[in-house]
Amino acid sequence: MRRSLLSYLTFAALATIAIASVPALLAFKEHLPFSQGFHGLTSDRLAPDFELTDTSGKPARLSDIKGYRYVFFGFSRCTTVCPSTWAELRRLQAGFDEASAPKIVFVSIDSHYDSPAELSKRFAGFGPNFIALTGSADRIRSIAADYRILIPQSTAETIHHSGTLYLVRPDGRIALIYLTSPDSETLLADLKQLK
Repeated sequence: MRRSLLSYLTFAALATIAIASVPALLAFKEHLPFSQGFHGLTSDRLAPDFELTDTSGKPARLSDIKGYRYVFFGFSRCTTVCPSTWAELRRLQAGFDEASAPKIVFVSIDSHYDSPAELSKRFAGFGPNFIALTGSADRIRSIAADYRILIPQSTAETIHHSGTLYLVRPDGRIALIYLTSPDSETLLADLKQLK
């Protein structure tokens, strides 16, 4: 009985994440999915620009972060989608020197808990190319809507959310959209093809 309940809850969580990814897919339906040998949805749209607060409490704007940037929405206490995404993105970064490594722009969807101080503590060892951002609930919800990310109303420790990952080119346009986070080798193959 207990195993059945656990299986049901796991399935429900995965289904919720999958459903949460659908708006991103529908909103960018003009893209050419998995074309030209890429592993994500190709795009040429301008990435919606935004300003939030970084771990030092200072304003940080997406357009001021140079180079290739991966934009990802999640929260620091996540135990499902986020840890594996962070791990693969950090493995990708490890293959570059600090100056040329792609940036990771992590937008917390848990403004109730993820203060700049909390994010600073959680990501202390992630290096300067991992940029964790937070802001008011209304502001984050507005930015997430621009990226077609659904954020459920919740103050619980678990917030079911999509694993959609955006790769933004140096010119500010979205190059690729991954509806689930691929491994670092896949990310690297796509990045090399773009360069």
